[in-house]
Amino acid sequence: MNPAINPQDTLLSRLELAKRWSVSTKTIQRHEKAGKLKPISLSSHVVRYRLSDIIAIEEDATARN
Repeated sequence: MNPAINPQDTLLSRLELAKRWSVSTKTIQRHEKAGKLKPISLSSHVVRYRLSDIIAIEEDATARN
């Protein structure tokens, strides 16, 4: 098990996050490259995102508006 993953964390796939934000998976990848998202690599082709991190990003964006 990846030590960076807390078993209580809910993890989202790139597709799940893209659907949540109503964007493409390519946009999610661009956010990763820009440092706006911190993916958890489970293997060379599998990444996940902590729901708690996503909620924090969403709350921060809401607070700015």
